[in-house]
Amino acid sequence: MEAIKPIYISASSRSKKPIESLILLWFILYFCIIYYEQHMMMLYTLLAGTPMIVCAVMTTLLVLETIKTKSPSHRILSVFFSVCTLLYMSHLIYFIRATAYIPYTNSIYSFCNLAVYPLYYIYLKSLTERSIKRSHIVWLITPACIVCASISLLYILMSEEDTVLFINSYLYHDTPPSTGNVLVKAQLFLHLVMRIVFALEVICISYLGTRCLNKFHKIVDSYYSATEDKHLDTTQKLFFFFILISSLSFVSNIIGRPFFLSSPMMLAFPVIFFSIILFSIGYIGLEQHFSVRDIDIEANTLSETTGKTNPASLNNLQKRIVKLMNDEQLFLRPNLRIVDISQYLHTNRTYIYKVINIDMNMSFSQYINRLRIDYAIRLIAEHPDMPLSDVAIQSGFTSLSAFYRNYKLYKHSPSLSVLNNKKETNNTGD
Repeated sequence: MEAIKPIYISASSRSKKPIESLILLWFILYFCIIYYEQHMMMLYTLLAGTPMIVCAVMTTLLVLETIKTKSPSHRILSVFFSVCTLLYMSHLIYFIRATAYIPYTNSIYSFCNLAVYPLYYIYLKSLTERSIKRSHIVWLITPACIVCASISLLYILMSEEDTVLFINSYLYHDTPPSTGNVLVKAQLFLHLVMRIVFALEVICISYLGTRCLNKFHKIVDSYYSATEDKHLDTTQKLFFFFILISSLSFVSNIIGRPFFLSSPMMLAFPVIFFSIILFSIGYIGLEQHFSVRDIDIEANTLSETTGKTNPASLNNLQKRIVKLMNDEQLFLRPNLRIVDISQYLHTNRTYIYKVINIDMNMSFSQYINRLRIDYAIRLIAEHPDMPLSDVAIQSGFTSLSAFYRNYKLYKHSPSLSVLNNKKETNNTGD
């Protein structure tokens, strides 16, 4: 039978750009704040504007990438960063005390503050789900729109004296005004509601984002044998940065912005930390080209050549799969996919999926990698002098690290004691 050439939608071949230089730049800026107090205001302004600059640059890069790739996930991420740019522009106006613009920027801030996390969640859904309902997007953005419209309306209705009172007492000193009419009290109430809604969003979006990524990992495991370049790198990092920035935002929102007004030293740490995380999210997002849609594209490409199996014959399909693996040893192919099995057996990939995931109670990745581990054990027994790197490659793993990772998953098996001895032998030989 003619070998099937795997279809793989490759990621961008763009060269990796390390962020060490950017981190070094921020550390230099941090120490400049300490040692050059005579230029404090200039450095303070530059420091407060750093996240806005990072977000603006990422927005530009993502818009250009969207024009080139037409990627829905890149388009949504560009919207996320454009909203972040407006958010940190509002922060900049606040920290340089441009009070004349506060009624306008505070309204923008109220929307952006409640919209960034739903937008990031929508971005995660664009990577992990085949479609996103417009009604879900509307519901996610509705709280931000309502709070923003209400705060803006109150600023329009408030007198100049009431506006100054609210800005000076609450926004800059985090103290409720002792005087003021009902509009001032309503404005104060809305800002407290905004903090509560923000806290709830961080908790809910963290949970929902985790669930999205876990669902995506299961889908990848169900269709691919080699998953390292599909969810253990870029997607896992996206999840890590998302949780990290959510936790810091939650703490910063509880503390309140006035806490960071006392000194640039107090502002430096969160600004540098947020800037690094936002840069990392944007950079990883630019490099993220694989999504759940690529699985469907591969399946649709092969659907014309894949036959169908009568559902009544599903009982024998498991035996056919096991026989195929024993006879052809397809698990030795590093990038084996579930659609390759369906082509060999002239059946639908959905049937293969059901047999392995439901009847055999494991994912496609688990099934194939267990066969590879068993093969590696036999290979070591027959060739005790073979280096582990060669054992890994000949057993179908894409790398030695992938071999070790799967070895640790199945090391509870008594037969894997031979691998422990082999590893000790290699270390002794080195």
